[in-house]
Amino acid sequence: MKAQAPTSAFAAADMVLARYSSLSLSGPFGGGGQLADTVTHMTVFDRYGRDFAMTGTAGPRVRSSGLLAGAMLGTIDPPWLATTANDMKLGFASAATGPWAAARSNRPATFAFSPAAGHMVSFSANDAIGQGAGIAGSALRGVVAGPVGTSSSWSGGGWSAGFASGASHDGRSALRRVSFATPLGLGVELSDLTERGQVLGLRGPATFALSGSRTTLATLTASRSIAGMLLSAQATAATTRVDGGSDTLRFTGPMTGTAFALDAAHRLGGGTVTFGLSSPLRLERARAVVEAPVAYDLMTGALATRLTTVDLTPTAREMDVELGWSAALSPTSSLRLGVAHAFDAGHVAGAQDTAGFLSLTLR
Repeated sequence: MKAQAPTSAFAAADMVLARYSSLSLSGPFGGGGQLADTVTHMTVFDRYGRDFAMTGTAGPRVRSSGLLAGAMLGTIDPPWLATTANDMKLGFASAATGPWAAARSNRPATFAFSPAAGHMVSFSANDAIGQGAGIAGSALRGVVAGPVGTSSSWSGGGWSAGFASGASHDGRSALRRVSFATPLGLGVELSDLTERGQVLGLRGPATFALSGSRTTLATLTASRSIAGMLLSAQATAATTRVDGGSDTLRFTGPMTGTAFALDAAHRLGGGTVTFGLSSPLRLERARAVVEAPVAYDLMTGALATRLTTVDLTPTAREMDVELGWSAALSPTSSLRLGVAHAFDAGHVAGAQDTAGFLSLTLR
């Protein structure tokens, strides 16, 4: 009652399914929505002309966004070494912004000076671009592999502005970001991500002919101190336009996505405790036309295909909860610890991911 055909015929049919499903999906796509069901199944006919349903042994590869503990592993400076807005100085300095104030930046080269009291200008080289503080990281986590480049910023009177530009080590992506903040704690960030040979981290073989993509992200930020607690929030909307494509895979129209982050920091036990809730970039609209295998004759090798529209949006949304604490134990030592848990990790329903760290620095 089983399908009757040479073993080599079944291997050839499996290779056909692998050819249509040979995609590497990045974080924003989750499990690929309807794509896996469309390109990993087909009907096969055996030597007697009987039809059987066949599922390929391999499907699109899913790459989770992952939790990044490295962003919180910097050392802690005692308060008197931290840079303040009122400093009159010219020289090398460490940054002191956000909920981890008094934390030494792990930038290899930062040059900062104060042209006037209350104003600060800084330039950084070999800087990690687009990486947020905390275990969860930035909205682009799971898309680009840590762009590195240069950044510059100015702050004074509660106002601030910055520009950053960097590229990934493999040369596939470049990120540019402009930010602006007001004394009211409200701000905006505009980011431009250009990619070569991939689409928001999605990759495929040459037959898919993906030339690249360009993504524009707009982020609204808000920060305010209430009852000794520093609260901050970010909401991001993104749109992606794709270049290239083929009959095997062709995106229809632009893709849109969203991300958000909330965090709170408070002095506790001689240190700073932080709590965060975030979700990395998730596609809200992503449609493509794919060529899907329909039927395969195991004896003749004849293949029938059809063009169909699939929805690539994930079926779930990743939610990351993180808790951390840091303190300068002495002028020469510091301690950091934290833990984070991802629900529906990688925008895949039911997936879980946990990360934690403990860092003790003596110098």
